[in-house]
Amino acid sequence: MPYPKFKANGQETFVCSDGTFIYLPDEISEYFTKEENKKLYKSLTRLEAGLYEFNTFDFDLEKAKEKCSRLERIKDQNLNLGSMEKNENISDLQRFFLSFPVPELADDLFTVFEHGRIRFLLNMQYPGLIRHTLPVFQRKALHMIQQKENQNAVFLLYLKIALDVAIHTHIDLDKKTADFINQMEKQFKTAMFVDHTVETCAELVTAVFPYVVKFLNAHEQSSNLGKIYNPIRTPFGCRVRSDLFFMSHRNSEQLAAKLTAQLAKKGYKVYKSDIRRKLIANKGMISHEDIKSILLNSQKVKNTNMSTDDISLDLSWLDLSLFLNSETPSPLISNDGNGSVFWYKEWDCNLNDYLSRHVRVLDK
Repeated sequence: MPYPKFKANGQETFVCSDGTFIYLPDEISEYFTKEENKKLYKSLTRLEAGLYEFNTFDFDLEKAKEKCSRLERIKDQNLNLGSMEKNENISDLQRFFLSFPVPELADDLFTVFEHGRIRFLLNMQYPGLIRHTLPVFQRKALHMIQQKENQNAVFLLYLKIALDVAIHTHIDLDKKTADFINQMEKQFKTAMFVDHTVETCAELVTAVFPYVVKFLNAHEQSSNLGKIYNPIRTPFGCRVRSDLFFMSHRNSEQLAAKLTAQLAKKGYKVYKSDIRRKLIANKGMISHEDIKSILLNSQKVKNTNMSTDDISLDLSWLDLSLFLNSETPSPLISNDGNGSVFWYKEWDCNLNDYLSRHVRVLDK
């Protein structure tokens, strides 16, 4: 594991991802036996792979804002979900955290709910896998409690929601704390059964944030949580590293933002994350057909009674050569039945300029 990825929030990290690779230490000596350490390697990889399978890195701030705007009392909260939209140097998830008065708490709550979401989905699709993997993290978390590394209410939420630990069998909780945890768990479960996308976790963070702040302030006997709040330490340092994802896919992120804005000017609603996903899959390239496919599969089209074959989209006005690397051909048509089709520019001596997408090459 490269050194910059080795620590997060001052905690040693055993596993992390940048949206392309899963990083693990060269050696693990957490346990006395080789078999136990080998099992830990597998468990770390299985949990982290869930971030890929269940689209954690597809988090979209616009989708999250739409979800959060439906919440009651959202206007009464001290939030500014639009304040970070123009910052091109951080991920959507980091922008989301910075819209809260205590970003570190928002980050922790998202970690609680997102790891809970991954557990929820793994349990639905791979119940055998989660039965073997989850106890590894539960034991580590309970050991951290015994070592008094984490004892605040947010970590107790992590135990219950992310790791499904029966807290009352290990820790004596006062009634207020027990009621607080049970209420948060109930809200999480209700949300997951309605919609288990990653943006639902952002909606949950927004919904519970003021109640968590109120509870923590009362517990700490403080009215300024931002000055005293310390981020929780998770088992084996597992967190969603959206910062690493952004650094790994910065070009795709910024290009997706430009294309989204350009399409919006023409009245086309498309989410940046959908374009970014296609750019990453195509190694930084995108075609008119790709964009049409994204638009036709948008929620707006899904809600109509028209089939996608009956809907005509004219994107001839969109010159992708202005956005894409001009030295690299981009496929206009992914496949015409005979092979991939690429369009190249060609120099026109009469115009003294390049003709965009002028030469058609069929790759058989």
